Amino acid sequence: MLCRITMHAENDIILPFSYNHMIQGLLYRFINEKNFSHFLHDVGYGQSRVYKLFCFSSIFERPLRIDKTKKLFIFPPDITLFVSSVENDFFQYVFHSLLQCDLYLGKNPVKVQEIRMIPQIPTKKMVVKTYSPITIYSTLIDTEGRRKTYFFHPKEKGFSDKIAKNVIHKYEAYYGHVPEHSDFSISPIGKMRENVLSYKGFIIKGYTGKFMLRGNPELIDLALCSGVGGKNAQGFGLVIDDKTEVM
Repeated sequence: MLCRITMHAENDIILPFSYNHMIQGLLYRFINEKNFSHFLHDVGYGQSRVYKLFCFSSIFERPLRIDKTKKLFIFPPDITLFVSSVENDFFQYVFHSLLQCDLYLGKNPVKVQEIRMIPQIPTKKMVVKTYSPITIYSTLIDTEGRRKTYFFHPKEKGFSDKIAKNVIHKYEAYYGHVPEHSDFSISPIGKMRENVLSYKGFIIKGYTGKFMLRGNPELIDLALCSGVGGKNAQGFGLVIDDKTEVM
């Protein structure tokens, strides 16, 4: 399930370069059902591997200005976010609060102008566009015993292999069994843009562009709803069918 949220402020919206945690916090804060909020924030889906199974985009609009000295984006007063989730309850609980409460995105008071659900129909082969960077990684140990995070580039074989394993694990966590057909692959189309972001002090490298998804439509649907790759609940890996009209 995918939705588009448009917000309005009286003035330009000023946010730090690393604003993902502010959007995540806003979504968590306004889940108005305590049991579901606790489950999503503290428990999640699965046992040995735990997933939140929701994702959100970067702000769709380009900044009006960038203050490199203060590391700030200055966005226009009207902004758009996309949010996806495997659970309809997620939207029910969040949206009820978003429409009734005073909202702050960082220090910026905002109001929700519109919430619109956007249907997506998964197929065995589809082109998607990133609305937040895709990241997938492995944790390695160097020769001195220090942990190091290695982020895969979309043109490396490990990129598709790791993402395929990730979506299968998400399927198992959500449905409680392995998929009947586990074929899934992702490949880049054209030029990729590298994005290096900080989330609560941790550096995360991801990539934006267009990708081809192939495989079991059930797995592709899960990837569309929960996000592609890792760190989805931190605002990474939201993709949308390139043929879908979103604005």
